[in-house]
Amino acid sequence: MWKRQHWYPMILQLLRAPPVKLPEIEDLLVQKGMLYPNPKLLKLTAWRLSTNVRKQKDFLDKLENYYVHHGESELRKIIDVNLGNSIAGVLKDKLIPIVHL
Repeated sequence: MWKRQHWYPMILQLLRAPPVKLPEIEDLLVQKGMLYPNPKLLKLTAWRLSTNVRKQKDFLDKLENYYVHHGESELRKIIDVNLGNSIAGVLKDKLIPIVHL
């Protein structure tokens, strides 16, 4: 994932389902019969996107709320560190999880 890229927030807005972390398997990436040399270097995630606003809203409505009250910033830092790569981000006060296969 590229959370620091300028387009990352747009990807979150287009989601219609939780992103899925793809497993690290040897033959996941094949091009012209050749395997990718070191798939463990990659952290691949599948993103189901839609420009349909209704589908985006339906997805967000199913997610749990995530917001920080005044004075909870330190707790939030701890939570963010512990969740690590299990979270894609937060959009409109909704926590977007990453599903692991």
